[in-house]
Amino acid sequence: MDIEVPGLTEAPAVLEPDSRTTRGKAKAEPVHGVVSVGLPVVQAITPELAAGDLALQAFLADTAWTFHLVHLGATFAPGEDRFGQAWLTVTLARSDGAATPPPIIWSLTPQRAQRPIEQSRSLKLGAKLGFEASAEIVKSGKREEIFVETYGLQEPACTWEFTSTTLDQVRGTQRLALVARVPAGTPVSGSVELRATLSRKRLGLFPFKVAVSGGGPLGFTL
Repeated sequence: MDIEVPGLTEAPAVLEPDSRTTRGKAKAEPVHGVVSVGLPVVQAITPELAAGDLALQAFLADTAWTFHLVHLGATFAPGEDRFGQAWLTVTLARSDGAATPPPIIWSLTPQRAQRPIEQSRSLKLGAKLGFEASAEIVKSGKREEIFVETYGLQEPACTWEFTSTTLDQVRGTQRLALVARVPAGTPVSGSVELRATLSRKRLGLFPFKVAVSGGGPLGFTL
């Protein structure tokens, strides 16, 4: 099943010094204008949406679960500075407070790449709602430097980790997507957290957490 990638509304954000990991270092000031975060867009994956894909419709017939496609993104514009790493984390939680069964990250994209992935206008989902794409790993640069790596597949939380390499910096727009599996009839909330390390001239590398300007924590509901 092919799904068109929607445009995301970019929310300006501020890099706030991460007090958890800056003890003993020189004081870092908030940084404005170097990052923005795409507001999440959620699509319910229904049998109607999968019309024409019989295998996927059969998979969705299991009434114990519902599935949702979540589009995410961030834009990095460090200017004269340089991002060392960035981590975008999505956490799912039941709103009714029950522990089981938990919602999980069923699939996500990109998963692992040694170069930034070319932005596509559509996503392709397979018969079991795994993302189908061309090979994401391109051998280049020194050793096997990984530009993006993911953690938390099939768990309630996942993280995309971006790392600057000898060939590519963490900059530009990065588009991400995940499929969430949710217990049917259960309200679920999702939270989005973005952290990064930024190399400031003459000051060194500092850890920051990202706060969306004029708003609270970034989140969505399923």
